[in-house]
Amino acid sequence: MPKTTVHVVVRGVKGREGRMRLALFAAPDGFPGEVERAVRRMHAPIDADSVVFVIDDVTAGAYAVSILHDENDDEAMATGAFGRPAEGYGFSRNARGTFGPPGFDDAAFVVAGEPVDIVIDLIYH
Repeated sequence: MPKTTVHVVVRGVKGREGRMRLALFAAPDGFPGEVERAVRRMHAPIDADSVVFVIDDVTAGAYAVSILHDENDDEAMATGAFGRPAEGYGFSRNARGTFGPPGFDDAAFVVAGEPVDIVIDLIYH
């Protein structure tokens, strides 16, 4: 099966603390919070207002990306009152949920042989 590269640009980073974490999901199971179910996980230091991830060897199919600005570097989303996210986050297709995270289908994009470029704008509360 042919493989390609997915480039993810994460924009709107506020602060340089912690790491930017990416999870690439190939199915709705676990998306977006159960990163252990992701087919690929990556992290990067933050040294600018944007962070770029290059995901190589991605097989054709439907995928969704979740991003976390893990400011305290504990590998989990910090939450405040009523479970509201206390760290920056985002999803492929800049998908948003109504009362919680978006579903896989809302964030899904297709990989079909050509390299894929994705831009995710972080959300901070």
